[in-house]
Amino acid sequence: MVRDRTHRTALDELHRERDKRELVEKQIAYQQTLIQFLCARVNHLERNNVVLLKAVTKLDFDLPHMTAAPAPASFSAAGPSETVADMLKAVGGGSLFEDMGEEEARRQGIGWNADGTVKYDHKPADTEH
Repeated sequence: MVRDRTHRTALDELHRERDKRELVEKQIAYQQTLIQFLCARVNHLERNNVVLLKAVTKLDFDLPHMTAAPAPASFSAAGPSETVADMLKAVGGGSLFEDMGEEEARRQGIGWNADGTVKYDHKPADTEH
């Protein structure tokens, strides 16, 4: 009798877990479809922007294209195995907003013009004496 109750409890728990998994799979499918739709919409808007800018400025612009990134490779009980830095690297923005600093700018020959615009020298600053 105890064995039957334990078996029934285990089966009930198994059914609950399977229902949770099925719900999560449906949510993931919905989210992936939504992301694909949003990417298509952004691509359409970007295409319109390029056409309008070309009509106004008579210049050709590159057409940006957004695609959905694949899902993270693995999840553990603690959460995704990828770090924020890994995700930034995957989307190409690892150093997008990092300031290189004054020393590195001087080393690369980057400075400021009198009017406040950025000046790119062809020779790095540490080769001039």
